[in-house]
Amino acid sequence: MTLMPTPKNPKKTAARAVLSLTLALTPALVAASTAATANPHRPATHARAGSDERSAQQFWSPFMCLAKAIYFEARSEPREGQMAVGRVILNRVDDKGFPNTVCGVVYQNASLKNRCQFSFACDGKKERIKETGAYFEAQDVARALLACDDPCRKREKASNGIASSTFYHTVDVAPSWSKSFLKTGTIGRHVFYSAPARS
Repeated sequence: MTLMPTPKNPKKTAARAVLSLTLALTPALVAASTAATANPHRPATHARAGSDERSAQQFWSPFMCLAKAIYFEARSEPREGQMAVGRVILNRVDDKGFPNTVCGVVYQNASLKNRCQFSFACDGKKERIKETGAYFEAQDVARALLACDDPCRKREKASNGIASSTFYHTVDVAPSWSKSFLKTGTIGRHVFYSAPARS
């Protein structure tokens, strides 16, 4: 773990200490958390050696992986946009076409440079959290999403089409797959989609 320089401001010192503790979750707690939030209706096929998850991910919790993804993918977005990005990840966990754990989804194909699902995971850059306030917000969003049970998710999807999305891209690109997918909406700089129904 990379140690952060100690700021002179006491509030920043405290914030960095909390962040360091968050990043140092114990393997035992993480393992219990991962088991509790994996999709119980699908076999755990993405935890074995040789999978696309980085070796460190076996010690990370769904909460930590989700918070990091929200931070790196959507920290400049409004809360609604961050929620939508996080919801895409959780929807993928429930989709048989993707890994069945949060960390598995976030780091799918992470070993393939610039060919993974979430760009921050395979762009070759170190995952450094520099904006502690934005990271705490991402953690809050992740916590809210993980606390949303099945009835909550059904209400979410009934009132908001974006809540059923499994794909998104930024407004700066126009990937070829987007032409055949169902657009569910746009929030901030992200456009969301649902995959076409499988026959």
